[in-house]
Amino acid sequence: MTKNGQREIVVEIETVRLIRKRAKTTAAICPDCGTESDLVSISAAAELFAIEAEDLRSFANANGVHLQPDEQICIRSLLRVMNEPDTRKEIRSIGRGADPNRS
Repeated sequence: MTKNGQREIVVEIETVRLIRKRAKTTAAICPDCGTESDLVSISAAAELFAIEAEDLRSFANANGVHLQPDEQICIRSLLRVMNEPDTRKEIRSIGRGADPNRS
C-alpha cells in the first residue's frame, strides 16, 4: 500500500447556549394563527435574542412571522419559522451582527 498524499479533514462544531431571560408576554388569539399564542413586543423579543429590533422586524417580515399592527409578535409563529431548516443560516447571520464577542 502506498501513500497517495494528504487528506484534509474538516470538523464543524456547533454549540448551543442556554440563556434564560424573561419578557412580559400577553396570551391572546393571534389573528393570523387563529390559535392562542403568546404575543410579545418586538423590542422585548429583540432584547431576548440580543439583536436589534429592526433586524428582528425585517426577519419577521421576510419570513412570514405573524406581526400585529401594535408591534406585537406571535411567539408560536416565530419559533415555527426559526425551526425551519431554510431560515437557520439567516438566523445565525442576524445573531453574529449583534454580538461583538462572536467570531
